[in-house]
Parts: sequence; structure tokens; C-alpha cells
Amino acid sequence: MSDSIPSDVQAETVMRVLRGEIRSRTAADALGISEPYVASWVRQYVRAGAQKLAGRVVCSSTSAHAAQAEQLRSALDEVNEELAVLKDVLYLAACREKTE
Repeated sequence: MSDSIPSDVQAETVMRVLRGEIRSRTAADALGISEPYVASWVRQYVRAGAQKLAGRVVCSSTSAHAAQAEQLRSALDEVNEELAVLKDVLYLAACREKTE
């Protein structure tokens, strides 16, 4: 889904988040994507900058794999958040049944 967002929009979004002009969730909502995608862009940007400052060259195939892994981690985080909510709902429903 975030693949359809142009790289210049991603970069501008990252810069606005890093400058504190906008929260990642607000940016994600405005772009019609989930917040973990924006958080992933920020992490990738910061990691690439740190590697460049350290004098390491980022290999495009390695960075592509890292980006894909980061997207998968973000998606997993989102699923885990949804699972936690569902567990809470089930717990509350079970408690409600016990009291009825």
C-alpha cells in the first residue's frame, strides 16, 4: 500500500515527522496508510543517515532487503496490536457473560 506513495512524498513526510510538525499517525491518516508504514520510513531514513555518517555504503540490494524486513516487522507490529485489542474484547465479553 505504501509502495504507491511517491518517494518525494515519503521523504517530506519523514522530514515533517522528524521536525515535530506532525505525528506519524496523523501523517499516515492523511496519506491513507497505517502508522507503522510511516514509522518504518522514519527508521529507514535515520538508519541510512547513521550508516552514511559512519562511512558505510548502503548496498541497494541489502537496503531493499532491509526495507522489506522493516515493512514486515511493521506489519507484524500492527497485527500484534490488533490481536491485543481482540484479546481485550474477548476478556470483557467473558466477564460480561459471567455477570449475567
